Amino acid sequence: MSSATLHEEDGSITVAWDFDGDYIVSVSVTSYGFAGHSDGHVDSTCFQRFCQSLGDLEKSRQGDAVLKSASPDLFEVHIASVDKLGHMAVKGTLRFDGSRNDTHRQLLKFEFEFDPSKLQSFAHAFDA
Repeated sequence: MSSATLHEEDGSITVAWDFDGDYIVSVSVTSYGFAGHSDGHVDSTCFQRFCQSLGDLEKSRQGDAVLKSASPDLFEVHIASVDKLGHMAVKGTLRFDGSRNDTHRQLLKFEFEFDPSKLQSFAHAFDA
């Protein structure tokens, strides 16, 4: 399984993936003392678009890259520039349904900025 991590004092995100025709993706986040984890499938087209968008974002420092689970609302991650100077942030949601009757549903919404110089190693992890 391949993985990439962005780590800052206020938060971190790790995206791990494996390929089985579609991508099996695991997203783990810590943000300001909160933590969450979600797993799900991402179709190949969406995953490749995310990888391309990450490369474009790294080069231009403008725009965004979005990774969403194929099953609705399991996870959504946005990595984006927040201004014209190229400052970067990651935000999104993670959801976990602990039982079939929806009585143990967990939801984490997160957002934190990160040092733009860390985008290169994160983006290049998706090239392999």
